[in-house]
Amino acid sequence: MSNKRIEKAKNNVKKKEERKKATSKPKKTRKPKVGRIIKVLFILFFTGCIIGLFAVGSFFGYIIVKSPEFRPEDLYDKQPSVLLARDGTEFARIGSEIRDIVSYDQLPEVLVDAIVATEDSRFFQHNGFDFPRFMKASFGQVIGHSDAGGASTLTMQISKNKLTSTEDEGVAGIIRKFTDIYLSVFKIEKTYTKQEIIEFYVNSNYLGADTNGVEDASKAYFRKSVKDLNLSEAATLAGLFNAPGFYDPYVNPEGCESRRQTVLYLMKRHGYINDEEYEVAKRMTVDKIVQPQQEKKTQEYQGFINTVVEDVIKKTGNNPYDIAMKIYTTMDMSQQKHMEMLMNGELDYYKWENDKVQGGIAVVSAKDGSVTAVGAGRNRKARDYNYATDIKVQIGSTAKPLYDYSLGVEKLGWGTGTVFIDEPWGYKNGTLKVNNWSKSYQGMVTIRQALVDSINMTAIKAFQSTSEQDKINWVESMGLHPELENGSLHEAHALGGYTGENPLSMAAAYNTFATGGYYIEPYTYTKIEFLATDTEPIEYKYTMKRVMSPETAYIMTNLLVSVAKETGFSWYDVNGVTYASKSGTTNYTDQTLEIWHLPDTAVPDLWAVGYTDKYTIAAWRGYDEISSEFYNVFGSGENYKLFCAAAKGVFKEQSNFVKPEGVVAVTLERGLAQPMLPSPYTPDALKITEYFKRGTEPTAVSDRYDKLANITGLKASKSSDNKEVTLTWKKIATPNPISLEYLTNYFHSIYHDEARAQRDIDDHYGYYSRILGKVVYEIYEKDSNGDLVLVDTTTEDSITLTPTTADVSYVVKTSYSIFKANRSDGVTISISGIDVPILDDDEGKEDTTDDKPVATPGN
Repeated sequence: MSNKRIEKAKNNVKKKEERKKATSKPKKTRKPKVGRIIKVLFILFFTGCIIGLFAVGSFFGYIIVKSPEFRPEDLYDKQPSVLLARDGTEFARIGSEIRDIVSYDQLPEVLVDAIVATEDSRFFQHNGFDFPRFMKASFGQVIGHSDAGGASTLTMQISKNKLTSTEDEGVAGIIRKFTDIYLSVFKIEKTYTKQEIIEFYVNSNYLGADTNGVEDASKAYFRKSVKDLNLSEAATLAGLFNAPGFYDPYVNPEGCESRRQTVLYLMKRHGYINDEEYEVAKRMTVDKIVQPQQEKKTQEYQGFINTVVEDVIKKTGNNPYDIAMKIYTTMDMSQQKHMEMLMNGELDYYKWENDKVQGGIAVVSAKDGSVTAVGAGRNRKARDYNYATDIKVQIGSTAKPLYDYSLGVEKLGWGTGTVFIDEPWGYKNGTLKVNNWSKSYQGMVTIRQALVDSINMTAIKAFQSTSEQDKINWVESMGLHPELENGSLHEAHALGGYTGENPLSMAAAYNTFATGGYYIEPYTYTKIEFLATDTEPIEYKYTMKRVMSPETAYIMTNLLVSVAKETGFSWYDVNGVTYASKSGTTNYTDQTLEIWHLPDTAVPDLWAVGYTDKYTIAAWRGYDEISSEFYNVFGSGENYKLFCAAAKGVFKEQSNFVKPEGVVAVTLERGLAQPMLPSPYTPDALKITEYFKRGTEPTAVSDRYDKLANITGLKASKSSDNKEVTLTWKKIATPNPISLEYLTNYFHSIYHDEARAQRDIDDHYGYYSRILGKVVYEIYEKDSNGDLVLVDTTTEDSITLTPTTADVSYVVKTSYSIFKANRSDGVTISISGIDVPILDDDEGKEDTTDDKPVATPGN
């Protein structure tokens, strides 16, 4: 290649490079922009750190300022909780003053190891706050692991139980948690040694079975001092700290054993025991090491104490056995003393037939919904199972006013005289055959009679008449707990066949009727004052929620007063007081009866609920276990007896159920498929008074006993000798009550069951034939004064008569042969020019001989 060409190529390359430089961005323009971004990010980060530090500092400043005053004496349980009755009288002191205090030196090493391994494995290493554990638990909770734990150290648990509260929810829970951290690190751990903190922990906790602290619990469960515990026993006690009520070996031995196994596993995991010790201890199960429960003297009013403690823990998270409080309860001392005597079998008029049967009773005020008395069970101990609040059993026929009829009154305008047809019936899905308890059917019945006789068929029909969602909303608004499956309500609820209720929830639900339509959640206290801390007092303000109209509440009350008067409740007078009530009985399955060799009359649960306008009582009676020896008997009346025995101490003032303006009393005629007004001729014996919401009451008048129709086409003709008159007419149509054709069509239209329809056709046709008779035609002759004199009666459409005067008037009336009140007004016809025989003197005189026949009207 020549030099010229080489030079030209070099020039071309040079030009390309110059063009490239001219069209590309110089590097020096990029550097300043990146730098500015970095500066902005740094400023934002620095600002965020400052804001974050300020926020964190402010939060911890708030925690420090708002933390309760630290007083070492608060860690010692020197004050009991004081309970006051509704009249201000102190009736009980409960709490941790009743315990044996043990020192650290008295604790066996195996128990300390078990507690530390289970509750706070790094207790002896941290300063009151276990940061790694806290972060692990927090992260676990953030990602949705509900079992991640709360990361509270033993020191923090002492702070929570003695200095702050047990609040776990929301912002308040976060503040409480960090307050515990602050008090644990900067107060408790700075003031006390680890050994002293262990002492506080083991001596201050409730540990089930009415025990407080490890020494008391050890003596109760193992009949020995805590210093003598072995590994298996120590693991059992250590497991109780987490949830003493749930893991109580006398209440839940399976749960206690499961928790004990967890403690042993954690002890091995953290190196406190070896494999051999672990395997030996595993075999020493709860049923082998825990001694039988000893009887303890029951404190007076113990049933209510148990109930109010449960309520306080549920509503506040604070345990009166652990935290000193003054609790202003709603207990009526007179009523509660009566319940204690009843449950203990100390009343002359009520005795329990054996030591196995149990009972639960709840009494609530119709004025404010407060719990005024409870029968928590027989032979109660402190913190024992509460049959007034803890059971959950089927409620039988006490469900009928709640699930079946009241919603129809509210939504569909039913009244006490609304009629249902009692006939063979069942659930829509056809999975279960249902019968009436009487094994018979009554046909047409009003709601009143259906409730009085506790008819199952009409209850199911009523249940099926309203929408499922309406029913769910309805019963839940009254505090009930329906058994929902995928949001659905199965039909066995109509007869109380679901997972069930307890006496307190039933009393609160029925109390809705007593209050005139308001639901009030039951409560046992009005105020709590904290005696050992600066915590602000807690006041409980009840709310009245309108869940049904006052008209519905009154109509249901009117019905249930009839139930009380006409069923087993009427056997037992309760201080002369009028009250409303309903009983209920549940059933065993045929398989259960067969397995346990029980008679057909054996039943598991007996219920009775009743109220005045002042108090509502719910009573349950039953057994803890199925037994071929001990069982309730259907029809025994024991539910009535228990209820009435309880009511004698509660129902002391006469009721005053005031009828709202929106309810009207209506007189109806009995025995109709639709409620109708009586006619003017309806017999008084067939009139009843029922109640309806104004505007929904019946207005149609029954024609069953209405005035009969007049004949038509009445004609008169003289005989050939002009001495007799023949009357002819057209008969009336057969009245409906005695028309077999009409009754057949009528009853087939209102019944689904053909056999039941035919039975009612036969029954009613026979009844009306006996009461009314047949249609007859009565012929009257007008005398000289214009009065009617009956001369003859016939079932035909003609009759021949011999007039006694030349000019005569006859009246023909339609009538029944037996029932005469509704005979027709009659049709008149006059005839003149009749040849009447002329009598001689003797024929005109009165015949006074004894054998002269006496004419009688009629045929």
